[in-house]
Amino acid sequence: MRTPTDNKPGDRTGTAPVTHRIFFLLLPRIHLLDLAGPAQVFYEAHDLGGSYHVHFCATTGEIASAQGLTFARLEPLPGRTGPGDLIIVPGMDSKHLGEEDHAPLSWLRSVSASGAEIASICSGAFVLARAGLLDGRRCATHWKVTDRLESEHPRALVLRNRLFVRDGSILT
Repeated sequence: MRTPTDNKPGDRTGTAPVTHRIFFLLLPRIHLLDLAGPAQVFYEAHDLGGSYHVHFCATTGEIASAQGLTFARLEPLPGRTGPGDLIIVPGMDSKHLGEEDHAPLSWLRSVSASGAEIASICSGAFVLARAGLLDGRRCATHWKVTDRLESEHPRALVLRNRLFVRDGSILT
């Protein structure tokens, strides 16, 4: 893998590229695919010269996935975030939606206020909605929980039949 101070291919300026920090917020019952797919994208982008530092964070040092795999030695939530940072909230087992009390909602609100971008994968949109980050915003979620997101979070403007929706600094 390239280091953050390596130049991108074809870059002759001799200056290091801007490093983007990617923080995956791991919550209980996370879906492996919702974590692994995006993590693989940033791994490959970094390997091809993109300047990304990927972090796997949680409020505890260990989290169990919906599929039974346990993640350990997770990093704590970053104390400071800002423009150029991306927080990704992967989806969780839909049978346990509504149990997001363990999610760091105030931290997500402060991250949003700092200028960082926040993205959710599938049912991860429920965490953003619980934090109030989807109030008055267009958003999407996994097709099988679209009705539920719309009924439980009526201030979110849920769009149907969309793979993703960007509304300002929020991507669902």
